Amino acid sequence: MSFMNYAFVATLCAMTSPVFAMPALTFVNNGNSTGTFRLAPDVALFPSAAGGSLAFEISVTVTGATIQAGTNGALFPTANPGDIGVGGLFNGVAIAGNVVRGAYGSNLFTTGTAVDAFTVDLSAGGTFTYLAEVAQNGTKFDFNGSGAITNAVAGDFNADGKVDNGDLNLLLGSWGAATVPPTWVNGFVSPVDNGELNDLLGNWGFGVGVAVPEPASALLVTLAGVAACGLRRRV
Repeated sequence: MSFMNYAFVATLCAMTSPVFAMPALTFVNNGNSTGTFRLAPDVALFPSAAGGSLAFEISVTVTGATIQAGTNGALFPTANPGDIGVGGLFNGVAIAGNVVRGAYGSNLFTTGTAVDAFTVDLSAGGTFTYLAEVAQNGTKFDFNGSGAITNAVAGDFNADGKVDNGDLNLLLGSWGAATVPPTWVNGFVSPVDNGELNDLLGNWGFGVGVAVPEPASALLVTLAGVAACGLRRRV
């Protein structure tokens, strides 16, 4: 084998070794004044076939809104001591001014699936920067970045940033009901009636970026007629 072939094999082995493995940290803007940091372990770093755990510390600095809460995900139940960011030592979660910090450990992961780790709840939409440390199998990994947390528009009942068939299905499935399913997280006043329908019609197609798909357009015309027969004023 030539020197170049040896070099190629050595490089390939290094790239596929656990040295280059690391967990993944991502952010999801929920569209309802909350944003969630999600963590996924790297299965290459599991200490055994049974899986492994993660721990994280995160510091989020917010601009343009008041921080109402920082909440750990269900798979991260253990509050840990932390010192990331400014403000000294804390345990679990700490809010000071426009900074929220969290430090938690996880239950056992058996796959590399991403799960909710830490959710920031704001009084309104705002922007943020963050610093994070994630530990897996005795190794720490540093992350940093920035982003935005926005409010959902009226009619975006599932707060996914779009007013589309997903919201229409929620409306039709809950019409007249005094309660709504957990996936309905934005814009509900009991009971579900023309108030929610008007919200949907007013922003139909928001965030979709394409023409209203059939047969939704025909159905919306019918629903608009229903709304015109019984408009409800919201206060």
